[in-house]
Amino acid sequence: MSPDKFKPGPDVWTADLMDYHLEANSSGPPSPAPMSTQDQTEPKPAATAQDDTEPKQPLGPEAAKTPDDNSKAPEAAAAFEYPNVTAPFSLGELITLATPTMVPHHAPGAAHTRHTFFVDVYLAEHDKIGTMYVESLEPTYKFHPVPIVFIHDDWHTGQVWITKPDGAPGIASYLLQQGFHVYIVDLPSYGRSPVFATHQALARGNPLSAEMVEERLTAPGRRVRPAWKTAHLHSQWPGVCAQPETPILGQPIDHEVCNPPLQTGLRDDAAFEAHYGSMAVPALTKFKRQLLAQSALASLVDKIGRVALIGHGSGATMAWLAADARPSLIAAIVALEPSGPPFAAYTPNRLRPSPLERKYGLADAPLTFDPPLASSPAAASDFALDVELRRATGSRRVCMLQSGDAPRQLVHLAKMNHAVFTAEASMHSQYDWTTVEFMKQAGLTVFHFALGDLGVYGNGHLMMLEENSDVIAQLVGTWVTLNVRQEWPRAA
Repeated sequence: MSPDKFKPGPDVWTADLMDYHLEANSSGPPSPAPMSTQDQTEPKPAATAQDDTEPKQPLGPEAAKTPDDNSKAPEAAAAFEYPNVTAPFSLGELITLATPTMVPHHAPGAAHTRHTFFVDVYLAEHDKIGTMYVESLEPTYKFHPVPIVFIHDDWHTGQVWITKPDGAPGIASYLLQQGFHVYIVDLPSYGRSPVFATHQALARGNPLSAEMVEERLTAPGRRVRPAWKTAHLHSQWPGVCAQPETPILGQPIDHEVCNPPLQTGLRDDAAFEAHYGSMAVPALTKFKRQLLAQSALASLVDKIGRVALIGHGSGATMAWLAADARPSLIAAIVALEPSGPPFAAYTPNRLRPSPLERKYGLADAPLTFDPPLASSPAAASDFALDVELRRATGSRRVCMLQSGDAPRQLVHLAKMNHAVFTAEASMHSQYDWTTVEFMKQAGLTVFHFALGDLGVYGNGHLMMLEENSDVIAQLVGTWVTLNVRQEWPRAA
């Protein structure tokens, strides 16, 4: 996309991101615009209106700043009003209408009421196994009708949504400031959500090594040989600034080049140590963690009512399981780089089919299909569905999909809209498309947003902790706003 599409103003930014189509009938959720089938391994076409040597134009308020811009942050956004528009329309236009002012995130936070509570967690109907901690942040002035529940990834807690490693407010804090009532959970066995010791002792995961965190999450592009094709594009870890030579693993770093000192995503940097120190060790098996999260989130929405869910990594898996259990109480689901790919493990540059990985496509725990599945797989080595390697529509790429001409449908998950956001430099840039293909085959309405195609560059898997997280938060918040409305206002 040409950077000339971006038209930043002093308080408002717009972008001609993509055509966002809504159907006028109210019989079901809106249909997504057709997705591009271009092979992700092909090079991106050069911008026609700009010299290739110029840096990429960022999306967001940074595009409007000048070097001498030291003005104070503008006042908070005015009260939200739903746009009076007629479908179809561009998503860029609605970003401007739905979020009239993008407030710099270091402005004072929104006035809100904070309270915490716990909900019960059951392994079976009458087998209480523990509790889940929930934090409610309710703004004094709510501008959106449906609250958001944030669900963290494995090895993390709900803290990742509130504060970033450099101390800046996180995505939940941003959306709170935009008038969303937000809930943040610590999933069962993480953080402040204990499970009974008799169960917790059954399995104990291993912590991620510092080296693994560097290579997969905070500094994937600094390896001598990056593990995937887009890793070298990673540039948004907090505090990174340019050096004559980019440091790589095993080489010394000159911290005097930048002021404040360079944050590389490597050990001994303040941002890395802050994040690594906040990580948690998974307890219980992956299958049991999913069952408990489904129970806990179902208990939560039974208590607080209809919500939108935002899940990161395995948190998206938990969101889908919760929606399968309580479809009438889930308004929309945003998956930030969900665990994947379906029915397979990813190794650099290839998929390795495995019934041990997400045997129900989106989860390891059962989901509701139509026609119904006969029974649970007889053995761990069995797939839950009839699947095969298939070529994606209009593409040379292959992925694991259901076989046959009448694939089973995820009937409960089809009752709400879904969005998948994929970062430019993450490992997920190599395989999130496979998850989207499976979702579409199973009858879901899904919107796939590749952030790089939207002008949001340089993010890794921890996009919500990185420098440009406010831009991502606005995209996510706008999509949620557009997809939880039962009836759209029309022009008079």
